[in-house]
Amino acid sequence: MIIYMSCYIIEDIINVPSNGDCMFESIWNSLDAKLRGLIIHGVHIILEKQTDIDPRMDTYIEPGKEYRFLRILCNFYEISPEEFPNVNTLRDNNANDADKNIFDLNGKERWGDSAEIFIITSFLKKNNHNIQIQVYQKQEGDCYRLIDFDKIVDETVYKEIYLIFVGRNHYKYTLTKPKKVVGDVAVVGVGDGLGDGAVIGKEGVGGVKTKIAPIIVLSIFVLFMAAVSG
Repeated sequence: MIIYMSCYIIEDIINVPSNGDCMFESIWNSLDAKLRGLIIHGVHIILEKQTDIDPRMDTYIEPGKEYRFLRILCNFYEISPEEFPNVNTLRDNNANDADKNIFDLNGKERWGDSAEIFIITSFLKKNNHNIQIQVYQKQEGDCYRLIDFDKIVDETVYKEIYLIFVGRNHYKYTLTKPKKVVGDVAVVGVGDGLGDGAVIGKEGVGGVKTKIAPIIVLSIFVLFMAAVSG
């Protein structure tokens, strides 16, 4: 099966440690001071409602790990989903350990996925700041495709965040807006005999380095020889 999809060029990709916090750290590093302040304020309100705060919280959110505010925020809205009732339908149980919490002081935490992206964007939207978190995945050559994002229709977007999913539940990010290549790229899906995600096209079309699968080149050669022999 051949799927035609838009292609993006992504520059200045920034890596973060593969420690389970990569999605949250990538999002946190992309937020400005105002948005971080809203998150921190929201978490403080959550903690003020707790009758007994575990003393380990002081080392959980230590300098350099402020992105863990996002974990606490997401955990609260997952166990109390009244405000965002759709969150439970977004859980990707295949990608994460379903029996683990998103926030756990004992270190038994799972990776973030679409549910947490939904909570973060919904929380900030509730506080009058619409953000859009876009997730990209690399295809052939320099081509990336947009695989997931929180759609905000007919509303002003305060900030766009660009995550790059690189497989094995690891995320990177960029602060530079991805550049969309003019025209669509044909991507060969699984089961076509050309490999997963192979891209068909001319070398350098739209500034994207693509390659023609060997089986296609061989087919063209065979047809050419048949025509000459005839």
